[in-house]
Order: sequence, then structure tokens, then C-alpha cells
Amino acid sequence: PTVNYFDNEISIDYLLSIEEMFFLDEILKESKTVMEIGAAFGRLPHSILQNFENIERYIIVDLDVVLQLAKLYLSKVLNKKDFSKIEFVSNNDIDTIDSLEGRGSIDISINIDSFQEIEESIVLDYLEFISKNSNYFYTKNAICKYHPNSVDIKLKSKTQMEAVLNMGLCKDIIDIFDSNAIQKARLKYLINFCPKNFKIFKQEPCFGQYLYYYSALYK
Repeated sequence: PTVNYFDNEISIDYLLSIEEMFFLDEILKESKTVMEIGAAFGRLPHSILQNFENIERYIIVDLDVVLQLAKLYLSKVLNKKDFSKIEFVSNNDIDTIDSLEGRGSIDISINIDSFQEIEESIVLDYLEFISKNSNYFYTKNAICKYHPNSVDIKLKSKTQMEAVLNMGLCKDIIDIFDSNAIQKARLKYLINFCPKNFKIFKQEPCFGQYLYYYSALYK
């Protein structure tokens, strides 16, 4: 999807990348190794590698089918030098993930809009890995669940709703148009997504229609 800004079609995906890079600018300028869990088609690695020449290694961990999409897209939009900095790691490739271990081996780990779609036990495993191997952790995820009727979505089956409610770390159903409910959910979110022995370093609400998302950087 795009927005028209004075006759310029601008990708919403890349507007989100700009928001994230502004938030992380200070840390990214000092980083050499980035790990992103769930990079989708690759909008953020594309953005970061083109704007931060100091990044030497960008590790993407994702589902095999998604990695194929990211490889295809990033190979077309990045030059050979920047594309060569990327390591594509399957979420099932335990040996490769284990080889990344070592305190400080990763400058910053990133997860955007996917930990809330993964089983809780798997998210906790990722957070444990991050706590042992990364200096920073950035999360930008939904802080809650909401009823689909509140945004005019009609589900055909209750099992769809039940499946969604079982995913992620923040499972409370709230009114996403209630600022008091949003504030309470943010506090729970900051606790739930904090890796062991990390502390909140920086935080801010997200923009536009994403008010029930929250950016948090832990150190």
C-alpha cells in the first residue's frame, strides 16, 4: 500500500522503516552486527543497509518460504556489496543459530510485528537467546489483542479468534480506541518483552493507525 503525498506515491512499509531507523539511529550508527527475527520481504534490512554503511553483517532469521521471498527481493534492490552482508538463517537451522552464541556477538536484535503471532514458548526461547547474545533488543509489536468487530472484521469461525489469542506474550483483549486501556497494556508489554537482565533504554508510541503498537529498546 502507498500514500499520495503531493503526487508522490510513498510506500507505507518504507515510511515505517523510516520511523524505526529514526528511533534506532544512535544505536545503528555504533553497530556492526544486526539480527532481525522475522524480516518479511526485507524492507528494514534494505533500509538499514543503504543508510548505515558501518553495518558489516545483517542476520535474518525466518521461515524458509519467507527467506526465499526476502532473498529474491533484496537481491534486486541492494547492490552486491550490501547484499553480501546478509546471512539468511532458517528458524529451523538450530546449528547455525547456536553458532551465533556469545555475549555481545550481536550488537542489536530486532523483532517487528511477529512475536505477537508466534507461540509463547517460542518467543520466550528467542528472548532467552537474545538475553545471552545481544547487546540491545528492539521490539515493535502489538501490545494487546482486540476484538475483530471493533474494526469491522467479521470472522467466519470462532477457532480463528481462539488461534490468535493463543499467540504472543500480550493476550489481553482491550478496546484499542481507549487511551486508558492502551496505557495499561503498554506497561504490561514493556515487562513481557524484556529479556532477562535487560532494562528499558528507550521507548515511544508508534504513529498513525498503529497506536496499539509500541517501540521499545532494551539494553
